[in-house]
Amino acid sequence: MSTDPRAILKGLLLGVTATLDNDATAAQIVVIYEGGPENLKYLFTVTDYDAVITLRRWDERRAPQPYMVQNWPVRYEKTVPVSVSAIDKTGLTATKLLPKIRDSIRVIIQGVGLSTNSAWFMQENTGDYRYVGGIENLWVDDYRFFYRRAWNN
Repeated sequence: MSTDPRAILKGLLLGVTATLDNDATAAQIVVIYEGGPENLKYLFTVTDYDAVITLRRWDERRAPQPYMVQNWPVRYEKTVPVSVSAIDKTGLTATKLLPKIRDSIRVIIQGVGLSTNSAWFMQENTGDYRYVGGIENLWVDDYRFFYRRAWNN
């Protein structure tokens, strides 16, 4: 099993599921790394994905705030920023799909426990998803995932 936090998180996020507006048809979701050869417009218009989950790079020089448990800081070794993008199109409203994806991610992260020999903490964006220009009706939801190897290692 990989020890790279981004690879571990990608494997976890491949299990994300959501449905389109009719609540019956499964959304086509792809998980990619930032900086790949594909761009969002291609993924949405040519390959016809409904949502794109992008694992971004983290600048290690930026120190994340420690997560507090009972007034003690819990320091995480790595931070993995993630963006979830969706566009409005026939049969799909991005602002309905993004909360479904958020719920699915939350369930996956909470259910991981120590099964991957790691601990994960998900920090959701303080606000809801936001409208981004560039592609018609593009909406983005941002998260940060904090990674720490299991304490029994």
